[in-house]
Amino acid sequence: MMSEPSIVCFTVMKNEGPFIIEWVAYQRLIGVNKVIVLSNDSDDGTDDILNRLDDLGYVRHLPNPSMMSTRFIRKQKHPHIVGFNYATLTREWKEADYVLMCDVDEFPVIKVGDGSLHALLKKTEFPDVISMNTALYGVGGNVTYKDELITKNFNFRTPHRPGEKKSGSEVKSLTRNDPDMFRVANHRPMVLEENDKPIRWVDGAGNDFSHEFLKSHEKRADFRGRDSLAVVNHYSLRSVESFLVKSERGDAVMANRDIDHRYFNTRNRNHDENKDIHRMLPQLEALIAELKTDAQLAGFHDASVVKHQAKIEKLKSSSLYENLCRIVGVRVEGGQGN
Repeated sequence: MMSEPSIVCFTVMKNEGPFIIEWVAYQRLIGVNKVIVLSNDSDDGTDDILNRLDDLGYVRHLPNPSMMSTRFIRKQKHPHIVGFNYATLTREWKEADYVLMCDVDEFPVIKVGDGSLHALLKKTEFPDVISMNTALYGVGGNVTYKDELITKNFNFRTPHRPGEKKSGSEVKSLTRNDPDMFRVANHRPMVLEENDKPIRWVDGAGNDFSHEFLKSHEKRADFRGRDSLAVVNHYSLRSVESFLVKSERGDAVMANRDIDHRYFNTRNRNHDENKDIHRMLPQLEALIAELKTDAQLAGFHDASVVKHQAKIEKLKSSSLYENLCRIVGVRVEGGQGN
């Protein structure tokens, strides 16, 4: 295996405009060579930002075929599944040594070397799969949306040492790009029945997963003792106000999932403060500043912020906003919040 294998990251997006530059810059910092993004039906400038990042060489941006399949075939297709199947046909995917499945609200935190995926691969001796546990981050008191870094301002998460009953969390995986061994999927690859090659599959501490895990479709793993080398920060809520926009947008993987106050309540985890990702902030802020020297990209970002704020103001009249504020203990002006 080469010392620095090429890595491609895949995701789908809809109405994520204000958060794209930070996330793409972070992926570049941790060693992702190219991000493949398939977008659909955005109205907040997401496509403009992604197109410009494509022009600059950071992203391969394509329309998600799920729009066409829904429109013309009249059969609901999950954007993530359709987009993923299409992305595997691209040159960027085919030429990559490893594939990282990582959404725009997910940030792998590598605790070895220079904080890159390459350092993690070297430390773990280039396994076939690294499945990292995810740590949910709550709003942490961030009610109002601000055009500031998510990685800097959201610092409270699930417990560092969860009890046995709540020790499981979803994983996200960095997978060797070998179609004869695996079928890559959102959380972890599936081993092909016809595969006869030995597989080395480790967790975020470099420990081998059990044979049972490899053969299963399980997307969760016991968090305990698995994050000494790597973990994925999952900012699934962001601020209370930004969550309103997420709720309106819906879910890319589970079409029937309700993104409501119950979803919010189960993911608003603010047990322990953790700032491990802050080691990357100086480099991240520098790269974001460099990207924004491109006047077009900076303008598209600013326009998306304005649209995000306008959508928030519209959605704040909903009962969902009042329910969310009640959950976090904030009084709603003119409402019934506490």
